[in-house]
Amino acid sequence: MVEVKSRPDAELNGVTYKTKSGCGVIYVTINEYNGQPFEVFINLGKGGTCANVMLGAMGRDISHGLRGGVPLEEFSRTHFGSRCDSQISSVQNHGKPVFSCLDAIAKVFIEYLKKKNPLPPELIAPSTERFQPIIPPELPPKFYTEPGKIEVEKSPPTVARIGGRVCEVCGGPVVMESACEVCKVCGHSQRCGG
Repeated sequence: MVEVKSRPDAELNGVTYKTKSGCGVIYVTINEYNGQPFEVFINLGKGGTCANVMLGAMGRDISHGLRGGVPLEEFSRTHFGSRCDSQISSVQNHGKPVFSCLDAIAKVFIEYLKKKNPLPPELIAPSTERFQPIIPPELPPKFYTEPGKIEVEKSPPTVARIGGRVCEVCGGPVVMESACEVCKVCGHSQRCGG
């Protein structure tokens, strides 16, 4: 059995990062004990939502892992590149796509680790050779690519298996915004004004 250290009574120092995801702004706080990451708090800017509750629980689970000896790098490798239907395209986010809340959090961990220990990025960032995305059966496989590779596949608009329309350019899910259908993956606008 793994020994999980209890939280000390002492005051802990940490840093809070603000990052964007398709669900909204996420605040990630990483506290240290004896110079090492010791606990993580995750808060979605929209209080009271189910996603906020889940991310808070994820922060507690990561904290238990850190206290049990699992390095923060392992959590960044596990969650980097995770995808959902609430994505931010690289066009919408200054060249840095965010594929899910988990992906946003993994990127915060990578940023923290780079500042803490300036190792070459390949030793911190997940290796694309180890990355094997898990594709939920309800989403078409074309939503999933290896990190750093964008595959755009032209296809006529169809009704997606998840119940909505899909983008004419990339096949991603679209939502109505200001009288236009806007793709949640690539940002393409279609069928405006009507």
